[in-house]
Amino acid sequence: MKKINLKITLCYQHKSEFYSKLDLLECVSQAVNIVNSEIETFNLEFEEIEEGNQSINIHENVHKVIEESHLVIFEISDLNKNVLYELGLAKGLRKKFILIREEGIEENLPFDISPFQFMTYSSKDLISFKNHLAGKIKRILQNLSPENILSQGDINNLLAKY
Repeated sequence: MKKINLKITLCYQHKSEFYSKLDLLECVSQAVNIVNSEIETFNLEFEEIEEGNQSINIHENVHKVIEESHLVIFEISDLNKNVLYELGLAKGLRKKFILIREEGIEENLPFDISPFQFMTYSSKDLISFKNHLAGKIKRILQNLSPENILSQGDINNLLAKY
């Protein structure tokens, strides 16, 4: 049986007071690997939004990466304006998304994202969080409809053949 390739993207503040970039990347990568080992229908590819590549337009790159993603994970502890912009972009493109945040942060969420559910984690215990995150990713993927699986790029490529 041929597996369906799906892209999961992480958007986050690259320099945070709440978490280590490397620990966060490792946690999300391991969660994706757990799901890859448990769901035979999909082949999940994990990607992060890259910072600082001067040879490309960052706005075009962000839009392209999010547009091609099937699920986007947003780390919102810092309430970084770029990450919130990327969240708005994903919402506008009707992408499935997960919000994650360091537990114990007192700062209120902006009114336009406060209604959304988010997962909390302790940066001191990312090992158990990766299992919770893997479970959430798995539940979302099991409920994907065909329009969530085909990206706009996939649709454009199919239409170009006819």
